[in-house]
Amino acid sequence: MNDKKSNQLKDKLWESDARFKAAFESAKDCILIWDKDYNYLYANRAAIDHVGTTPDKVIGKNIRDGLGHIPDFMHLWMGRIDQVFETAKVLEFQDKTTMQESLLYSESILTPIFKSDGSVSAVCVVYRDITERKQDEDILKRQRDFSESIINTSNAIIVGLDKNHKIQLFNEGAEKITGYQKTEMIDKDWFHMFFPSDIADEMIGVWDEAWGVNYHTYENPILTKNGDQRIISWQSTGMYEGDEENHLLISIGEDITESKQAEEKLKESEERYRLMATNTLDTIWTNDLEFNVIFINDAVFNLLGYTSDEFIGLNADVFTTSESMKVVRNEAEKICVEFKEGNNIRSRFEIQQIRKDGAIIDVEIRVNPYIDEEGKFVGYQGSSVDITDRKRAEEKLRESDAQLRNIFENSTSLYYAHTPDHKLRYLSPQVKEMLGYTVAEAKVKWTELATENPMNASGFQHTVRAIETCRRQPPYELELVRKDGRKINVEVREFPLVENGKTTAIVGSLMDITARKAAEAEILKLKDGLEKEVGEKTIELKEKIGHLERFYNATIDRELRMKELYDENEKLKKELKKKNER
Repeated sequence: MNDKKSNQLKDKLWESDARFKAAFESAKDCILIWDKDYNYLYANRAAIDHVGTTPDKVIGKNIRDGLGHIPDFMHLWMGRIDQVFETAKVLEFQDKTTMQESLLYSESILTPIFKSDGSVSAVCVVYRDITERKQDEDILKRQRDFSESIINTSNAIIVGLDKNHKIQLFNEGAEKITGYQKTEMIDKDWFHMFFPSDIADEMIGVWDEAWGVNYHTYENPILTKNGDQRIISWQSTGMYEGDEENHLLISIGEDITESKQAEEKLKESEERYRLMATNTLDTIWTNDLEFNVIFINDAVFNLLGYTSDEFIGLNADVFTTSESMKVVRNEAEKICVEFKEGNNIRSRFEIQQIRKDGAIIDVEIRVNPYIDEEGKFVGYQGSSVDITDRKRAEEKLRESDAQLRNIFENSTSLYYAHTPDHKLRYLSPQVKEMLGYTVAEAKVKWTELATENPMNASGFQHTVRAIETCRRQPPYELELVRKDGRKINVEVREFPLVENGKTTAIVGSLMDITARKAAEAEILKLKDGLEKEVGEKTIELKEKIGHLERFYNATIDRELRMKELYDENEKLKKELKKKNER
């Protein structure tokens, strides 16, 4: 009987042990059993496969045989086994270990196996490699953190609305744009808070259209906390899994108020440009890369005698001389090279073009790259101006300038120009003859060429007044010193050059009056001598006149008395004669 019971117990024990082994062997987790001396009593198939070996190389071996090559990890596990033997309690751990240059994550449960007397006979470890799970969790965490970071740091409005358009998500971008805080917005009705009354019905239609679809876009104005109206461009997507109570419409809104305003301004600018292009006197045009005209304004009629309709489609070589086409192609090549190097060059040059009537005119061209909406260089755009009259005027000016320069260079006067701080910037060639300096040597402050003669202080004040008042001053004289030290006198005539009410330069002429001044001094000397001699002669003459007057008085008185006696005598003779005749 006892043998029968014993056999039954053995059968049950074998059966139980078989079920135990079958369960452990089929488990995906690694299961190991250690005794107190760290010997492997059991290792299931998952554990054997995990370390890449065979059962005979594990069962009966010591932990030192299996983990001796990683001593820190081995001692960690020996300490844990010791702790279970000492406490007889279940322990749970998660580990992060580097194995063969790979980072491994694991979780383990250490369970004591008790003897019949209640003491611990072994420790069972259930070890699970959770590396893939941890990696997935890390990826999900990074994605979640990234999404939360985008939501929280985005400058765009990100809101989530439930089916009753109550706010459930409200990011920092929404706070910045609307002026409301998240805490005061959650569970508030979006329609009531942000839509102007005049678009409420329209927005209800938009809501009905957007709810339940995967993707939806639209634009609408919203009212901010301070009453401003902002235009928002929305992109919405739904989160519709599960119970409808948990459905959300997630909308990302970009504030496009400024861009909308810029678009309006651009439209206005384009319209102004179109009107300007139509009405300007300059000829505005666009050519393709082969120099075919694809746009021209009506000003081309005044320039070349064509209507704009006649001109569009013509190639530049039809109305440009062959020599000028070389210039055009050369400038176009420069623009192309500069554009490839990232520079947006604007070229300006002069060419000759042929009018419809065959006349050749001079034209100034201003051109820059023509860029399409995709940023591609597709042609040239610019303007043309008839400069024929200007070129003729320039030629006459050159002739006049040559004549004037000839006068300057052959004049006896020295011509100059100096800055407001008296620095000489121009001197005519006469400086060599007049002052003994070359033109380069004389480009100093003109005050350095003046002597200390007091008369120069007065001349200096004339120049200062001309600079300060922007008005021409009377001629004045200076005493200058030549390179050889000889002093000369000059007469100065100058006037200010004025731009925007400010003197930018003084121009003038110097005439050497040294000889004249010497002649004037000699004349003065002669005059002084003559006046002295005349004075002396006058005194001498006065004395002689006095003598004459005295002689005159003496002789005349006597003659008068003799004449009176003579007249009296004649009278008496006449009376005596009359008496005798009677």
